[in-house]
Amino acid sequence: MKSSTEHLQFSRKTWQKVTQCALDCAKRLGSDEHACRLENLRPIHFSEESETQFGNQVWCFEIARIRTQPAAQSLLSPTPTSTEPADPQESNREIEFGALIFSLEFGILELSHSRWFASSSHREAWLSKLLTPSVKRPPANHLATPFWIACAVASILLLASGWIFSVIRFLQPGG
Repeated sequence: MKSSTEHLQFSRKTWQKVTQCALDCAKRLGSDEHACRLENLRPIHFSEESETQFGNQVWCFEIARIRTQPAAQSLLSPTPTSTEPADPQESNREIEFGALIFSLEFGILELSHSRWFASSSHREAWLSKLLTPSVKRPPANHLATPFWIACAVASILLLASGWIFSVIRFLQPGG
């Protein structure tokens, strides 16, 4: 997803707040702060607050977690295969994908939502749905509306003409 914030520079205080929130989210997820590392923290979306609405910011990040216990090897293949990484530290590494949504109210940045995703593609799909403005669809019966309006006008004209004819017949001297 293309970032809409490439040209913006955020203050050091903002970066510290976002970094702290990302690390706090990792702790709530059960990560040991010494066994995880925050990677690739970046802003994705920024809308300034105005007189009529609050602003918001969307940030993405990855947490690299190092598993404390290596994955158990299968009894059928006791030796590592060539597809496994040579570095044992790399084989114990898991990447988790997160997104943070901040509300910008009266110049104060507050975390409003945090989300975790199984993969980067899931996060990108969620972000595109979140940031793409929804298109309002017309109701399913929008094609029938002109027909019903025409029927209503025709029935009013028919009733009015019947009423006029009956009044004219009533007002005629010989009838």
